[in-house]
Amino acid sequence: MLKTHDMLILAMDQSTDCGSLALLQDEHVLGEMSWTDSRCHRQQLFDRLPALLERTSLALSQVDCFAVGLGPGSYTGLRMAVATVMGLALPDRRSVYGVSSAEAMAAAFLAESVAVSAMVIGDARRHQLWARLFTRQEGGCAAASPWMLREPEALAELQASAWITPDWDRIGFLLKAQVPSACRLIEERRIPTAALVGLAACRRIRAAIPSEPLTPIYLHPAVAVPRPPASAPAAAG
Repeated sequence: MLKTHDMLILAMDQSTDCGSLALLQDEHVLGEMSWTDSRCHRQQLFDRLPALLERTSLALSQVDCFAVGLGPGSYTGLRMAVATVMGLALPDRRSVYGVSSAEAMAAAFLAESVAVSAMVIGDARRHQLWARLFTRQEGGCAAASPWMLREPEALAELQASAWITPDWDRIGFLLKAQVPSACRLIEERRIPTAALVGLAACRRIRAAIPSEPLTPIYLHPAVAVPRPPASAPAAAG
């Protein structure tokens, strides 16, 4: 069983266009780096990792556990992050711990506010939003609902002390139109970072909560791509 005492954790999150890395020990952030990602520049993770290790005077071989944010969010970024930590951990069979980026973000928000619950809402594309409710618990937070997909018109059903989102620039106007009167809307973008992912992983490990499945959280069912009709055989001449 994993123990957090003296454990050096390398955490990463690429669920948004703001990628990040962090090194933590005993819930203390030793160093972190962040960058703006794009479809044309997906390799910054591999450039920043050596720089972070050099800045903290640590070696990759000293890392005991890798923590990764699982989203929801950028599916390409999430796949890269999960594949990277699994590849780094494989040679020495080190541990990999996955936690939803949304939970990491909710835990940080609840730690800094008096709210007892937070609904994290994001842009799921295809004219839908994803959401999950998290409630305050000693030392962190816990999911209080399953993952949900909602049409924007159904947002008012989502009751919580506060609504937060990593996609304010895209869906903020929808949230303003639908937020329940008893709910506080945080009118800014809240970004899940690698440091928050690492802290959430530390708390969960200390509470003996297993890692989430090491796959990106993707809420839409797979889209079936129709095959083109088979070509008719050429007539014999």
